[in-house]
Amino acid sequence: MQPVRKRKQVDRRWLILAGALAALLILATALLLWRRPAPLLIDRHEEERVPLITREAQDLLRVEVTNSQGGRFSLARKEDGLVVEGQPDFIVDTLQGELIVQDLTLLYANEIAGEMVPGATSVPELGLDDSAPRAQAFYTDGSSLTLVFGHDAHTEIPSSYLMVLGDRLVYLVSPETRDHFDRALETLHQVPAINFNPSLLDTLQVKGRAPFTLSQLEGLWELSAPYTYPADSTAVRQLLDSISKMRFALYAGEASEENLQRYGLGVPDRTITFMLSDSLLTGFDRQGAQTTSRAIPAQQLRIALGEGIGNIGLYCLYEGKIYQASNASMGFLRDSTLERLRSPTPVNIPIARLHALEVLDGTATRVYRVELVEQVLPNNQLALDEQGQVLHVPVITLNGQQTDQDAFMRQYLTLMALGRSGRLPEGFTPQSGTPSRMYRFDTAQGRRELALFHYDALHYAMRVNGVFADYVLRESADSITL
Repeated sequence: MQPVRKRKQVDRRWLILAGALAALLILATALLLWRRPAPLLIDRHEEERVPLITREAQDLLRVEVTNSQGGRFSLARKEDGLVVEGQPDFIVDTLQGELIVQDLTLLYANEIAGEMVPGATSVPELGLDDSAPRAQAFYTDGSSLTLVFGHDAHTEIPSSYLMVLGDRLVYLVSPETRDHFDRALETLHQVPAINFNPSLLDTLQVKGRAPFTLSQLEGLWELSAPYTYPADSTAVRQLLDSISKMRFALYAGEASEENLQRYGLGVPDRTITFMLSDSLLTGFDRQGAQTTSRAIPAQQLRIALGEGIGNIGLYCLYEGKIYQASNASMGFLRDSTLERLRSPTPVNIPIARLHALEVLDGTATRVYRVELVEQVLPNNQLALDEQGQVLHVPVITLNGQQTDQDAFMRQYLTLMALGRSGRLPEGFTPQSGTPSRMYRFDTAQGRRELALFHYDALHYAMRVNGVFADYVLRESADSITL
């Protein structure tokens, strides 16, 4: 008997399922092909630079710009650069103007991306349609052309699509070319430089919210309003460093009444005035030799602060125009406070600035007077410093009698190092109106005072020029034997 092979039965359910899936795939492919628009670009990829515009800069007459937001403005070329038609007071930034002129007189495409199919007038998929940003240039010979800027091309080397209106070719150009035109008019405005040398600053006056005045005499900084108080040298250095880095970012508009209200500058949050000393502006040639010298008189710069721009910046009013500034460059003008600038050590008077020191300790009064005399060397020559200036040494008298100046200097330096242990409660008033000890300083900047009042068993409250702000360890203060 011959063996009979048993046939494997095929499950009909799998056949039905496979057939259904195949039908769905065919249907999806058909729908996709039906919904996809006919291609509008014929691939004609050519990787070589293509000259689009080759003219002289003086050939450009004017340009009309339409950005992607629908904003429009016109620029005319003059001998000294571009001007905004209809806005004679608008100052176009020189560099930005030069970039626009260059793009419209000497422009190369990186390569050809493709060619529009016959009959097509735009390529919406590439952002090249009626809503695309564009720039129409007019030249002195009566000719004109329009550049239309499309989407980013997502190529290995960053590029954007571009076409010349009326031409079927689509090009790839640098994204910066599009950025030179797809912009608001305000971004073309010149932004003034305000990064003056902070060594010229004599006084910083803040009005509005939390007002104060910070001033200096021969490098010694102190708060002079709303009260007189020594300034923290570290905080002042940080403030001056921030001042040296001040920058405006963008022009926002003229200081019209509408704009002042719009940007919170009708009643500014703060107005900061920088009072600068006179100076000498000197020019040098490449060899370092002085070529020019010009005296700059004392001047004042004033900046008003308006509303914030999210968490990134704020609006500023300067010389009749409104600008945007970042928090990184100008936020410190909004955030500087008296509390941050007050010195933790209330005696910051160098011995060279001290004329006399009066110490009132209970019923005793000691008066030290300081006189600076020229230092004489053993050879009877005057001692000089590295700059050739005559060195002086202090001569100290106590109640009219000469005293140990070295001992005085050690104790005075200890007094200068006396620093706060903590902050007094706001509105603090001592129980007794009579201080435990008082120091009165007769200085080059006027009369200054430090008074110590009982606070608790371990601390004195310090009154500095009439202001209670901090307390100090009693043990540290009592160790000073002036």
